[in-house]
Amino acid sequence: MVPYYVYAIHTDRTNNRLYKKLDDFIEANKFERGTSDHCFPHDNYFVRLINARDDKEAELKADALRPYPRLSKPQ
Repeated sequence: MVPYYVYAIHTDRTNNRLYKKLDDFIEANKFERGTSDHCFPHDNYFVRLINARDDKEAELKADALRPYPRLSKPQ
């Protein structure tokens, strides 16, 4: 079973934000829609549901949706 990740994908240089990781598609879809309902046209992010085998793959898929490269994380 592949987990589902709900991300805020940022359209500026801000890092993406993982809202929630869920195992059930219906729950994940509901959560994504509910979270998307709180977005406004002037916000610097959009919400997406991503399915991936693990956290790293989900992060890479989320980063691929960004218009700007991801900022490096502090070490």
